Amino acid sequence: MKKIVFSFIFLFGLSLFLVACGGGSSKTAGDMIDTLEGDGYVLEQRDEDSREYYQANMVNDKYDLDIDVIDLYVGYVNSSERWAEIIVLKDAAQAEDFYDELMIEGTEGRFVVMKENVVILTFSSETAGLFSTKG
Repeated sequence: MKKIVFSFIFLFGLSLFLVACGGGSSKTAGDMIDTLEGDGYVLEQRDEDSREYYQANMVNDKYDLDIDVIDLYVGYVNSSERWAEIIVLKDAAQAEDFYDELMIEGTEGRFVVMKENVVILTFSSETAGLFSTKG
């Protein structure tokens, strides 16, 4: 009986630990994804290899940064030519660093939206308008 009780306590503690330490998207990322999907976006979460490649080549090497991309989504709206990339970073400070580099780069026609630890890249003013400005 003691073994069963101990097992239940251990499993409960382990599950609490995994929930508390679990990586993945933040609540903010989930809210932003919900907003995009509500607007007709079809989003695809990239696998670990794609995320690591993006982190190394499209963020850290390209902008001389050392930040962690913890989740990455690409999406589009079927009925139009709207596209977005959703980059979830380790924390808000890393998102700010990435955002700053993107703004310095100043690609014409690109909109950059930042909220907490999430950065969205798009070429659609309609998509950018779904979110409040940086912050």
